[in-house]
Amino acid sequence: MAFGDNARKAKEASGIRNGASTTSTPTYFPFDIGNNLFRLFPNEDVIMYREFWMTVPVLMTDSQQKQRYEQKERRAILSVFDSNEMSYLTAEGKKQDPLSEWFYSLSEEERKAADKRIRTRFAVNVLNRNLFLKLEDGTLSRHEEGEPLNVVQVLSHSAGKEGDAHTYQELIDCTKNIRNIKGKKIEPHESDINIRRTGEGKFSTRYSVSIGFNQEEVDFSQFQKYDLASFYKPFPFEAITAMQQGELDWATIQKTYGIPSFPELLTVPVL
Repeated sequence: MAFGDNARKAKEASGIRNGASTTSTPTYFPFDIGNNLFRLFPNEDVIMYREFWMTVPVLMTDSQQKQRYEQKERRAILSVFDSNEMSYLTAEGKKQDPLSEWFYSLSEEERKAADKRIRTRFAVNVLNRNLFLKLEDGTLSRHEEGEPLNVVQVLSHSAGKEGDAHTYQELIDCTKNIRNIKGKKIEPHESDINIRRTGEGKFSTRYSVSIGFNQEEVDFSQFQKYDLASFYKPFPFEAITAMQQGELDWATIQKTYGIPSFPELLTVPVL
């Protein structure tokens, strides 16, 4: 489903922080406290998916280069929204996956005790438009007097049913009627968008979506996007079951069932 079409129709953390410097850019768009600016691509497809985080053994290497297994949280993608079918599809058809079957068999009290839930999220390619200055040592530092970073990242945040309170709905509402300084209606990709984060912690963090001030023209043809469709795919049922059982380590599960760690860049630039 294309974001522009939806606009008309309708914790993965970053290494970059305000004031911090960096020599590399993480795959995922940051949600720092304050303003976070980005630009949507023209006619960009949005991936909507359901996820659940489970504890699995992960081989870790400490500062002394010693390895040991630690229990870490890793995400299982349960299903992905099929806009043609107007429903969520699993890797093995439309039947329920084993994790959802287990989770929804629990009582409300048991779900609260587990302190976990199945979340609906969205993912979309964007240009990071946060302002950066290039320092003498070659690193980049966020600064209000800088220039837009203009690197492709994956923006992923909360989603859900149409009309509900989540970031994807705010994006749709925000991009329905974007206008330039002359009051002329423009397309979503013709203006920066801002997601402002306030507060910290599970119950205090808030996000609000608004139009950014910068509406300069962007040449999208120079950028390579991430292959989100290949990355955000439902896990095979056997992989989900293996994660539930907690007997196989994460690297083995990834290798056995072909689960990538990060999305890959497409080999061709945006047309």
